[in-house]
Amino acid sequence: MISQTFTNVGLTIGEEQSFTLNSMELKSGINDFSFMLVEPNGINDILPSDNNLSATRIINPSTDLLPLRQNFDGSFDSWTVFSKEQQSKWITVSTTKNSSEVYEAFSNPNKGEKSWLVSPTLDFSRPLKASVFYEVSYASRSNSPNNDRLQILSSKDCGITFDKVVADFSGDQLAVKEVTGSWVPQSDTEWKRLFLNLDSLVGYKDARLAFVVTNDNGNNLYLDNIEFFIDDDPTPLSISQLYAIYNSPLDFKITFDLPERETVRLQIYNTLGQVVVDNLLPETLNQTYQVDMTNQTSGLYIVRMQIGNQITGTKVFLGH
Repeated sequence: MISQTFTNVGLTIGEEQSFTLNSMELKSGINDFSFMLVEPNGINDILPSDNNLSATRIINPSTDLLPLRQNFDGSFDSWTVFSKEQQSKWITVSTTKNSSEVYEAFSNPNKGEKSWLVSPTLDFSRPLKASVFYEVSYASRSNSPNNDRLQILSSKDCGITFDKVVADFSGDQLAVKEVTGSWVPQSDTEWKRLFLNLDSLVGYKDARLAFVVTNDNGNNLYLDNIEFFIDDDPTPLSISQLYAIYNSPLDFKITFDLPERETVRLQIYNTLGQVVVDNLLPETLNQTYQVDMTNQTSGLYIVRMQIGNQITGTKVFLGH
């Protein structure tokens, strides 16, 4: 613990003074600060209840790239969960989505408590567009006006300040149904997949997102499958395999949906066995790539894809 004391300080009524603290190295994780005023102007304070102030700063040096997927099924130490003092927090539970985060508001009578789920520092400097999808499950409580709140805040300065509210929902806007008891989703149909355009963060290297829930003693709020895209299409192609190939008259498009980011090698051969395209696609996860074939003749081509140790080949016809 580090302490610093200021003595012989006199203040007149209404006067303000600034004090400079010694520099200190903060540790990774939670850093708590407390400030105490003792004997103002050398006399006992008759109202000492407002003489203490506390603050918390969290240091998380973790960084990550886009695209990115977080489904909470494994370790997510690069993300930060925080609530003040002994207030309730986001916790991990088993759901129809395997593991999910939940804020248990149904059993929490302390209205106004907040819990934060904060991403690592994300590099938005490279993509030209960006967005995020995420899934929530919530049910309003029958015969109750209590509506819990979910806000998504963004930061461009590594989380020093979260100065923009990019999404704000009350419980009724999130609810999939109304129930009398503590809410637990029982099927995939009891989740909502929501979209958020993040073009406002494009160009910033030190961005973060925070999912902040505010308790109103309504019902439990579940969160899962946070997925960042380097595009801002609210209706991206959904596929059930690792990738899908489809062609227009002048090019191929390839959409990926990989479990983890991979460097993919893409090769395209003509019927003579000649390689006409040989590209490395780094950090591939959920992107759609367009392959220019305008200089190639119409006909049959073989698309060879290497994803990790897996190699596949697909026949595709190109017609001009």
